[in-house]
Amino acid sequence: MENTGKNSVLDQLRLFGASDVGKKVEFDARLHAITENEDTLTLLMRDTECFAMVIPSRSEGNHSQAYTVESVIRVFGVLIDCGKQPFGVEGDGRVMTVHAMTLTVLSRAAPNLTETMHHSAPKPANQSIIDLVSSLTLQERLNNRVLDVRVASTAAIFKIFSGALELAAEFCLTNGFHWTHTPGLINYKIPYDNDYFPLPYFDRELAWLTQTGEVHLQMAMSMDFMRLFEIRNVFRAEKEINKRRLTEFTIFETVVAWERDWTEITDLAESFLVFVIRGLQEREKYEDAIRAAKRLHSSAGLFKLGLDEQGKLPRLQYSEAKELLRKRFSAKTGDLDDMTPEQEANLGALMRTTPAKGPPTDAFIITNYPARHRAFQIHPSPPSASGEPTPGTNSFDIIAHGREICTGYQHIHDYTMLRDTMRARDPVGFDPDSPMWRPYVGAFEAGVHPHGGFAFGMNRVVQTFLGLEDVHEACMFPRNANRISP
Repeated sequence: MENTGKNSVLDQLRLFGASDVGKKVEFDARLHAITENEDTLTLLMRDTECFAMVIPSRSEGNHSQAYTVESVIRVFGVLIDCGKQPFGVEGDGRVMTVHAMTLTVLSRAAPNLTETMHHSAPKPANQSIIDLVSSLTLQERLNNRVLDVRVASTAAIFKIFSGALELAAEFCLTNGFHWTHTPGLINYKIPYDNDYFPLPYFDRELAWLTQTGEVHLQMAMSMDFMRLFEIRNVFRAEKEINKRRLTEFTIFETVVAWERDWTEITDLAESFLVFVIRGLQEREKYEDAIRAAKRLHSSAGLFKLGLDEQGKLPRLQYSEAKELLRKRFSAKTGDLDDMTPEQEANLGALMRTTPAKGPPTDAFIITNYPARHRAFQIHPSPPSASGEPTPGTNSFDIIAHGREICTGYQHIHDYTMLRDTMRARDPVGFDPDSPMWRPYVGAFEAGVHPHGGFAFGMNRVVQTFLGLEDVHEACMFPRNANRISP
């Protein structure tokens, strides 16, 4: 059969019916399990989430000791059945039966490979892979990540991750953005931020791994690029290990020159999220992955976008969100206090059931965060009607399933205002003319368009869309303070 680049067994199962019995078939698959009776050897082969029962010819059956579970084997034979079989395997039960004329071991797996990760070859046969996956701790799964991701329900997470990145790029490339890449090694550091990973740079100076491309994206605005985006991994030296954070994660980041008002940034971030979520939910190419993910995560894909008549997500000002927390949850929190993970979770639960604004939703927007909880270059909110300065900023977060997945803002673009803000920054001001900051500030001295940007943590987007309990599940090889392997 011609190789289309798709799963060969899956393709044949979909294309073949009863009228195809007797046709010759050829495919590569993993050996999932071996059953040997007195006179019959049966190999259960697996290709992602689909299965084939392979009955070797007598000559091939004599070499049964050469076959080990998880080996990759090329099967050439004759289709003898396309029906469903009552095997305790992951999938919907579609199993074709093939009489094998030749079996070629392309890659032999070590014997007893699955003893530590037995869900790859379930025993007894009536126990499903999903039950066995669920019985393993996340740490056990991460320690055996290769075998873990061979399970279709786990592999589906990363197919959806790929889909989210594809849709992110599609949104930008059809909306006038240019794709760029900013440095991963940087020589600047916020004085009061201790979450950078330092490293010596050729024994000449100290450098750090970047936490964001924001600084260089802003500098590119001075080059007269009106819309830029990038997708990259960034690093934060997070010492706390929890279900929300990683020390290395994938970020989708933009910078945009707005035309009339900074709220265009909020609208654009909202449109991006709607595009990605609806694309994953509605496009046929992601249906199989979502269906496979549901076997482990029942809420996978059931993301609710509670849009109003204008197609907008609910918006709350920061002070409104704090008032809701005090009123509905008796939270002891002030309007200028930071938003805690517990408070985000409470607001998320409220907006899913009895929202303060608009229809029930899994995602909503909080605007006007206090300056003390935003980066130094975020533009302050305009003065009040009486002319008094306000503590807020022209910024927002998108909260989904009770966790922040996006931050957006208007940047300060005025050269003098930026310098003054850097010097006056609380708790530690810093020198805009220092060697590490002079290139950044110099870009504004040359003149920069009014602009802003937003950034999505793509691991959290996928975590939220699939209803994963822990963000570590949304990273193929996650890193935290205790994990730098595999």
